[in-house]
Amino acid sequence: MPSTLALLALVLAAPAALADDTLVELAVEAERYPQDPGLSLRCAAAAYDAGDYPVAEGWYVRALSLNPDLYEARLGLAWSRWQQGLDTRAAFDALVADRPDDRRAQRGVEASRAGREGLVGSVALAGVLYPGDPARLHGEGLAAGLQGWRGGLVGGASYRGTRFVFSDASSPSTMPGQPTPPGGASASLQHEAWAWGGLARARWGTSLHAAGVLDASVDGDSAFILGAVARLGASSGHRVLLELSSSRYEEDAIHRLSAAWVQPVGALTLSPFVAGQLVDDTPYVSGGVEALLDGARVDLRLGGKLGREQRPVLLSSATVTNLPGTVTGGAWVGVSPDLDGPWTPSLTVALDRVEADDELAATTSSWLLASQLTLTHRF
Repeated sequence: MPSTLALLALVLAAPAALADDTLVELAVEAERYPQDPGLSLRCAAAAYDAGDYPVAEGWYVRALSLNPDLYEARLGLAWSRWQQGLDTRAAFDALVADRPDDRRAQRGVEASRAGREGLVGSVALAGVLYPGDPARLHGEGLAAGLQGWRGGLVGGASYRGTRFVFSDASSPSTMPGQPTPPGGASASLQHEAWAWGGLARARWGTSLHAAGVLDASVDGDSAFILGAVARLGASSGHRVLLELSSSRYEEDAIHRLSAAWVQPVGALTLSPFVAGQLVDDTPYVSGGVEALLDGARVDLRLGGKLGREQRPVLLSSATVTNLPGTVTGGAWVGVSPDLDGPWTPSLTVALDRVEADDELAATTSSWLLASQLTLTHRF
C-alpha cells in the first residue's frame, strides 16, 4: 500500500507542475502583447489549473478590462473567487441569466449555495429480491450517513444494516430444476460501517476509505475493506476516476482496481469504465458505461456492465455486493428530482446476474434485484 500511495501522489502532482510551466510561458507572451485578452484568459486558466486562485483572479480581471463582455472570463473569475471563499452568488446568478443552459454556471450557483463548508446527511430504505434463487427470499435494509467539507478537506461516515430472509427448505444437495419443498424461513443480519476522508482540489482529489462488514448469514462472510479513490481533472468537467481496494475475507482476499472516464456532453455525462479483480490467484475483468442526464428539474441515470466479478466493492458509493457467486453483468437506473429545497429524494433500481460457484447448488444462476429510496438533507 505505501508504494501504491506514493505512485498516486506523483501522478497527482504532475498536472500542477505542468500548469506552472505553462503559466510562465503564457505570462511572457501576455506581457509582449498586453492588448490581447485571449492571452490573459489563457494565463488565468493556467493559474486556475495550478490551484493559484488569487493569481487566476488577477488575470481574469485583466482580461475583462480589455473585453468586459468576455463570458469565459466572467465565469472563470467567479470560480476563482469561490475557490478563495468569497461570496459569488450574484456573479453566478448573472451568468445563468445570460446562458441558462450552461451547466458550469449552474453548478456555480449550487456551489455558492453550499459555501466553502457544509454538511449533508442522508437516510435510505433498501429492498432486495432474488428471482430464481430457491435459497434466498428477500432482504430489507436501512442506511444513514453524513458527509462534510471545509475548504479542501472532505470526509464522511455511513452505516447500513440489512436483514436477509432465507428458505429453511433449500439445501446445497438440492438438484437443479427440482422444486423446493415447502418449509419455513430464517433470517440473519449484515452490518456495514464505512468511513472516509481526503482532499478536494480544483484539478484533482483523493480520499482514503475503510469499512467493516459483519455478515451472520449462513453463506455470507465478514470482511475488512481498505481502499483509495483519486480524481484527475476538474470535478465539474472531464476527468478520470480511479478506485483501488483490498477486501479481506475469512477465506479470500479480493483486490480490485477500476478506472472511469467522465466526459460531459452538454446536459449529458458519459462515463465508460473498466475494472479488474484478483481473487487469490484468479483474475476477473468487467466493464460498462453509465449515462447521466442532468436535467433542469430531474436528473436521470442509466448504466450497464458485462464481465465477471466477485463481491465487487464500490468505494465512491460505499457499497459491497457481499454475495457468494460470480456477478456476470447488470444494469441500473436512477432518478432524482430537484425540489428547490433542503431535501433531495432519489430512487435507484439495479439488477445483477449471479452465477453459483458451487456445482451442487440448487440453481446455476439467479438474479439480484435491489432498490433504494434515499433522502438527502443539506444542513
